[in-house]
Amino acid sequence: MASKNPESTARDLGASADAQLRKSLNKFEMLFLSLGGVIGSGWLFGSLYTAAYAGGAAFLSWIIAGILVIFIGLAYA
Repeated sequence: MASKNPESTARDLGASADAQLRKSLNKFEMLFLSLGGVIGSGWLFGSLYTAAYAGGAAFLSWIIAGILVIFIGLAYA
């Protein structure tokens, strides 16, 4: 049984996969994708402003909240 070179096989698969790509997002999917990007980055800025305002106590509160979320998740596991 002859085996192909892995690099040429990957290149061939990549070329065939590229030929099959198409634009398929509708208006609602684009809306929710952009909304997720706005909300997704908002929590990062929220923690930045909280840390600037409260200092080290903000990091302590994030650690405590993280531990509580872990316990809540384990309660449902």
